[in-house]
Amino acid sequence: RRVGKTELIKQFFKHNKGIYLYVDNEKTPKDLIEEFSKTLSLELSLPSYVQADSFEDILKIMFDESGNKKIIIAIDEFQRFLNVYPSFITQLQKYFDLNAGKSNLFIVISGSAIGMMKKIFEDKKAPLLSRAHNTIYLKPFSFKTISKILNDYDVVDLEHKVEFYSIYGGMPRYYVLITDFKIKEPFESINKLILNDLAPLQKEIRTVITEEFGKEVQTYYSILTAIAIGKTKLNEIANYVGMKETSLSAYLNDLIEILEVVKREIPITENSKSKKGRYYLRDNFFRFWFRFIYKHRSYYEVGNYGLILKDIQENFNSYVGLAFEEICKEFITDLNEKKKLPFYFSKIGKWWGSYDDRNTKERKAAEIDIVAISEETKEILFIEVKWKNINTNDAEKILNELKEKSKFVNWHNEERKEYFGILTKIIDEKENLRKNGIIAYDLHDFQLKE
Repeated sequence: RRVGKTELIKQFFKHNKGIYLYVDNEKTPKDLIEEFSKTLSLELSLPSYVQADSFEDILKIMFDESGNKKIIIAIDEFQRFLNVYPSFITQLQKYFDLNAGKSNLFIVISGSAIGMMKKIFEDKKAPLLSRAHNTIYLKPFSFKTISKILNDYDVVDLEHKVEFYSIYGGMPRYYVLITDFKIKEPFESINKLILNDLAPLQKEIRTVITEEFGKEVQTYYSILTAIAIGKTKLNEIANYVGMKETSLSAYLNDLIEILEVVKREIPITENSKSKKGRYYLRDNFFRFWFRFIYKHRSYYEVGNYGLILKDIQENFNSYVGLAFEEICKEFITDLNEKKKLPFYFSKIGKWWGSYDDRNTKERKAAEIDIVAISEETKEILFIEVKWKNINTNDAEKILNELKEKSKFVNWHNEERKEYFGILTKIIDEKENLRKNGIIAYDLHDFQLKE
């Protein structure tokens, strides 16, 4: 959902004649059979006596008619058959197997509920396991791509682009709405697309979650809210939700593996089984919704948007900061691929840990926004990200703090070569920093790299 699957099918059909079938879960099986039958009859010019009274009849028509000619059929929201008429999936399996090598039927199967599609095609006992010849997994667009799309919509301000991306991420559907509503600024989009009685995104999150998990979604909502407001450790989430950590794991796994809106990160220097894992929302619109909208749902339901907007305005800058970190990580990765950094890194991520304060003897926490390493050359890059304008004095202070924190990163301590960097909104006199070997970039550089 939201990533452009249906539009991709439409574009494919512009160059390849095909038949489009949509599985509407609000229709009865009888209504769907009738609709599919009429569509096939019209598109294939079938004689009037060819009628379909069952889904198996639909399949028989599809495979029989493709015996001597190539037919392309797309079935959109295919996973809904699990609820509408599960037998259709096993019937399709049967027809696939019976007609292997004999049919010219080209079927495009599309679905927006990731977990349900995996259940149909990828699970060990999946009815259509190994039946798909090719699988295209559509991912959200990168910031770089979204930036180019916004250029086409005459949104050229880099700060606005970052803010748009922090709200809507890389989902094409939202940027279609932005252009349809002729929106030019982020807060204009919030008012028109979200904080409005007729807002097109009013029920977006509820629809996505309910389609995947059914109506029993309260625990998922609580987990997403906890992560969105900054509770990223397993015990913090469990305490917020009011659930044991052992019971929480299954729900988190659903959000990571099935809905794919949550990610688990570990400090870059730790192994994959580390107990230092933290959970973050990888989908920006989910993060925005649960950070600002869902916690005010009583106001939202009655249309009292003023208080919600005030909360967004007061906290928006710090909210954008976290999304900017991901954008900077993408930017640094792009530089790495173009070999424009002092070394070629093999791994990039975050680092966090704790240390004993020399003066107070207290245990304190430390975190570094971006760390990139090369195991081969034992080189390491530490980067601080700031969503603000900084001058030379600010940069010096940030770098000193960054160098101090880097001492607590245990990774080839005696033999590594270190580099340091700053990525911010605007850096005064960044060329001087670069002359001193500092990796220094700001939004102006992002514009140049597009």
